[in-house]
Formats: sequence, structure tokens, C-alpha cells
Amino acid sequence: MKNGTMFSGLTQYKKQEFYQAHPTILLIMPEPDTKFEAWLEAARSRSCFESDMIPAVTDRIVTLSTCSYEFDNARFVLLGIVR
Repeated sequence: MKNGTMFSGLTQYKKQEFYQAHPTILLIMPEPDTKFEAWLEAARSRSCFESDMIPAVTDRIVTLSTCSYEFDNARFVLLGIVR
């Protein structure tokens, strides 16, 4: 976003010293368990569309999120299965 609220911190990587201080990222991938399965089902139940794709707890899921304008601070989130 132009006002600097979305991913604005990434621009810090324009500076060599920032990269040197922060050379790695942490990607947290939950272990398959009942909480993750419940999260997947909750996400499917809130979907705006129907899909034949049914994620399993063993799937890798990618989450894309952007601003939406139905209400203040609304977000549109799209989940995908990594194949």
C-alpha cells in the first residue's frame, strides 16, 4: 500500500547493512494435527466459492492476503495447495 502499511518493512532490504543483520526468514509450517485440520475446515466453510480441491493436513498450504474494502481493515485471503 502506498501509505506504507503493507509490507513496507521489506524496503529495508534496499540497505546492505539491513540484509547483513537479517539474512534469513523464518517460515513456520504447522505440523499436521487436529488444530490444523480444524483451521482448514474453518477456512473452507468461509470460502466465497466452491472448489473440488480439498486440502489435507499433510498438504502444504500457501496463504495470500490483500486489503479488501467491505468494512474497515477487511482482508481477502486466498489459500492454495502447493503441488
